[in-house]
Amino acid sequence: MQITLNIDDLRADTPLPPLYLVRQRWNTSPLSDLPAIVRDQLDALGLRAQIRPGMQIAVTAGSRGISGIVPITRAAIDWLRAVGAEPFVVPAMGSHGGATAAGQVGMLARSA
Repeated sequence: MQITLNIDDLRADTPLPPLYLVRQRWNTSPLSDLPAIVRDQLDALGLRAQIRPGMQIAVTAGSRGISGIVPITRAAIDWLRAVGAEPFVVPAMGSHGGATAAGQVGMLARSA
């Protein structure tokens, strides 16, 4: 059964779709060597063959819910440099750091 709802038509007797309780369980086991895991994952993507020496590549750095964002970002940048790229950080944090690129880069620097 498909129900199409228009917010203007909602009333107390409007049928709603079934609701389900969802529980998320996070893996709390620490990763032993985060930079090595990042390198391995980047190698697995097969990007090495596509990157030419001197190629400029943007690296985004979000902030919400990412444990270890600084070592992850650092490992990605180190990997890109090792394969000859010239990476640069593009902040992608929305309103964090005053919603400015400089403020967000500062947040990353303070987290290091």
